[in-house]
Amino acid sequence: MSDQVRLTGGTFVYLRDKSGNPVMTRRGKIVSAINPFTQAISVEWEDGVTQQITVRSLIAEVQVKKEIQAKKDEEKAMNMKDLAPGTVVYRADGDDLVKGTVVGPAAPHPTHGEMVAVEWENGSIIKTAPKLLMLEKDGLAELARRDAEAAKLEEEFATVEAEVHNKMRQAGKLIKEAAEIAEKAGLHLLGEYGATEEFSDAVDELESAMEKAGWRTSSWYC
Repeated sequence: MSDQVRLTGGTFVYLRDKSGNPVMTRRGKIVSAINPFTQAISVEWEDGVTQQITVRSLIAEVQVKKEIQAKKDEEKAMNMKDLAPGTVVYRADGDDLVKGTVVGPAAPHPTHGEMVAVEWENGSIIKTAPKLLMLEKDGLAELARRDAEAAKLEEEFATVEAEVHNKMRQAGKLIKEAAEIAEKAGLHLLGEYGATEEFSDAVDELESAMEKAGWRTSSWYC
């Protein structure tokens, strides 16, 4: 791997092994500037140890991620023999995956290289570069991954929603109880023009909390 990212303070890095590849279990953050004489730099590793090390012994995390993704893309790139007519393929379209079927043999394009004709589910036939396509098994795996991710997000949202509803119900119950206690003592939380003198501080705090939560409390007394 070649490091094309400038190493500066705050950059996350990995240690290189003797072959120049990143040691994925050795990740840290640069915490000093490069010494122009020794080309050494301070790295704070995830285990808490800070070490002076030469720049050539490091590779930026962003570069590692970029090259890992490039390798994945290369592995997914399909050979023309995989794209015979009748082959089912998928292609990313924004946040969606669209399904299609190869309808013609691969053919060279004057500017885009090899292209293959694909009939998509909406009926359109478009010549598409193989690198943009996924075989059916890969497309189905990606759909399953996205479905699992969506289900997880929905589950997390349901948990948060339930917690918020519970807190709101508790708040409503407490305000009702406060009003009942005051009423039994012949007092009132609110008067004609707002909070009564006895409870102005408490009501102001309540209104402030409501406004921060998005309610327009200034119109309550209109």
